[in-house]
Amino acid sequence: INAEYMGEFLPSLHKLAKEFSIVATPQTASFCLDNGIKCSLVHEVSSGAQPNVTELLRHNRVKLAINIRDQSKNYLLRAMRIGEETDDYFVRRLAVDFCVPLVTEARLAALLVDVLTAHIIDPFALKHVDYGTYFAGKEMITPP
Repeated sequence: INAEYMGEFLPSLHKLAKEFSIVATPQTASFCLDNGIKCSLVHEVSSGAQPNVTELLRHNRVKLAINIRDQSKNYLLRAMRIGEETDDYFVRRLAVDFCVPLVTEARLAALLVDVLTAHIIDPFALKHVDYGTYFAGKEMITPP
């Protein structure tokens, strides 16, 4: 979690830790432990140490990635050059590559934590729906 948002996201981290296991990179793990939140350490991709983010995402050991991006940098408009990739970029890229749900906005992450901890449903018991198969043979209503 970007340092700028850690304090704002602290109540959500407490809620999340009551219901789920948290795995965090060094800076976030240090923040969590300093604030009484239990978590496991995972190393940044660039560190070369194990276990690292790549290993966890590649082997489906993470059900949700929260990687709050730095709002001062416009990643969508800036072309990424080879060699400029950051650890945050690799987390986001690997999450997408290995189909791990990814949240990059602090407010959305806080709302999602509220929903995940509300005990309405088991969010990870939801199954993928192939809408092509689901709607095959059904009459579709098209808007006017």
